[in-house]
Amino acid sequence: MKSMSYRPQAVRKKEIPKERGGTRTLGIPSTEDKIVQKGISSILTAVFDPSFIDSSYGFREKMGCHDALKQVHQEITSSA
Repeated sequence: MKSMSYRPQAVRKKEIPKERGGTRTLGIPSTEDKIVQKGISSILTAVFDPSFIDSSYGFREKMGCHDALKQVHQEITSSA
């Protein structure tokens, strides 16, 4: 990474069957690429997460759709 020579490898493709027929293709990154992705994600999260508003739930660590639904429910019930 320091030498700027890193290049991601081609993903490994894996076909998996769908419940209702047909297949779906998964793209599986190499272990090295997963490590790089996690490192970049950690850096970007540390830099940008503090600037997000509290009610922003998409693609954030430890915050998901269930948390968003709880917040919506709290807002509705507290204003009624």
